Amino acid sequence: ERVGAGAGGAARKRESRGAGAAAARRGRRISAEGGGEGAVGGDKNGHCAAATWTGGTIGRRPGVVDDASIPGVGTWADETVAVSTSGGEALFRIALAHNIALRVSKGESQRNATKHALQELKELVPDAIAGAIAVDKNSWSALQIGPAMPCAWIDDLGPNESIGFPL
Repeated sequence: ERVGAGAGGAARKRESRGAGAAAARRGRRISAEGGGEGAVGGDKNGHCAAATWTGGTIGRRPGVVDDASIPGVGTWADETVAVSTSGGEALFRIALAHNIALRVSKGESQRNATKHALQELKELVPDAIAGAIAVDKNSWSALQIGPAMPCAWIDDLGPNESIGFPL
């Protein structure tokens, strides 16, 4: 095993503690969505895998499809990169997970690809709150636009965690 990372949704509603609560006290928008969860992993042979699941949206009609369930929007894994995203319907605008993978396939590092795709999303949807975790054979990253995206990881240095990594 080489690396694994997991993240809570960037749109997660935070309760009474943590960075989300601090952001809310400063007047920053915190979504009422439940927030998704995601995981990416890579092994010593460079194989990548990703999983994403939704936390749901309050008041959504039954049968409406969420970003987490759409390959290319919420999740993507191929022979070079694995991506898991969170952020709700705004992600459909640029198929965020696939957008990141496509940038990697064209030669960008997966961290730069993630950063540039999130910047593109922010230009299209200025009030978007989103995040992505990604891994390839060389490294991993977790980036967000929004107040918090708690994440944890295990790499060659061992386990660790953070409240998030803003752009």
